[in-house]
Amino acid sequence: MANVSFYGTKRRVATAKLKIRRMKMKPLYRQILLHTAWWVFYIGNYFVAIYIREPNPEWYVVDKGLEFLSRIFFFYFYVFITAKYIFNKNTVWIGVLLFLVNAGILYATQASRLIWAYYAGFYDQMPKYYFQLHTLILAFLRDVIQFTGYGTLYWFYNRFYDQQKEKLALEEEKHRIEIGFLRGQINDHFSYNLLNMFHSQAAAHSDQLANDILSLSELMRYSVAEQEKGLVALDEEIRHIQLLIALNKQRFGPKAEVIFEIEGNTHGWQVPHLGLLTLVENCFKHGSVTQAPLVINLYLTPQMLVFKTQNRVKTTPSVVSTSLGLQNLARRLELLCPGRTSFQSRKEGTDFFTELHISK
Repeated sequence: MANVSFYGTKRRVATAKLKIRRMKMKPLYRQILLHTAWWVFYIGNYFVAIYIREPNPEWYVVDKGLEFLSRIFFFYFYVFITAKYIFNKNTVWIGVLLFLVNAGILYATQASRLIWAYYAGFYDQMPKYYFQLHTLILAFLRDVIQFTGYGTLYWFYNRFYDQQKEKLALEEEKHRIEIGFLRGQINDHFSYNLLNMFHSQAAAHSDQLANDILSLSELMRYSVAEQEKGLVALDEEIRHIQLLIALNKQRFGPKAEVIFEIEGNTHGWQVPHLGLLTLVENCFKHGSVTQAPLVINLYLTPQMLVFKTQNRVKTTPSVVSTSLGLQNLARRLELLCPGRTSFQSRKEGTDFFTELHISK
């Protein structure tokens, strides 16, 4: 069963990698080539028409060159700088200011065409409507509306493209985690089966020992179980947390003190498999329940789950904490509940705190 799941997951990872390779952005030079080809096509139509109908098009070529340069500058300034501020509700005012600056540069560049023609000696060759203020303003407004539209469409296309790449990357990361988990299942299942055998043998000598082995066996079974979508019922996670607490109380003796408080209705909640259990196990691994109580709080509302732990840090730790376990847990939580979780951990004095929020 585990082998089938392992190879099936491996195929899904290969498929996800293939999709990402297909969607990878083309090299920079290809992007430049595509953009250059578009502008050459767009601008070339105008200059072909000029050479056909203008007997002496020199002044017109320079004039239109300035006009198109101003449009190109406006477009790329909007796409790569202005848009990301305008379409973020927290920075929209910065985007508006940048847009006004960009539009001002466009207007100034287009107006400078008249100054250039005057000093270049082409003043008499220019059409009379060039000197009408309302014509200049209307042409400016036309360019602003037209290239703002082009820029907005291009920005949203790039944003959608990047979101699809990110989605596929997250899918690949999720499958990579699944592969690591399933690879470890073979040894875990072996240990689980051995514990069941030890339970049968220990029952003849000590009921307490047999029960503890059975509890440990149940925890092993739960840890290696494949959960659909990686989520389990909250009540199931709580039951195994209570098993873990009971085993560690047996391990540390009567001085061990654990406070586990639950407030709210647990029915209907789904949580990441081992998400809460890992935090509690981390407390026993790196904390001391004989020096100070381990405090665990689970608070629930119809829309929010809050899980907190507080434990005394060991003065002489047997295992050095690297925080990698908590970092991996935070990444896994985000993969399973994207956009619905927040996780924090901190050390204050001699105590270590964790706080996990999950919203529906």
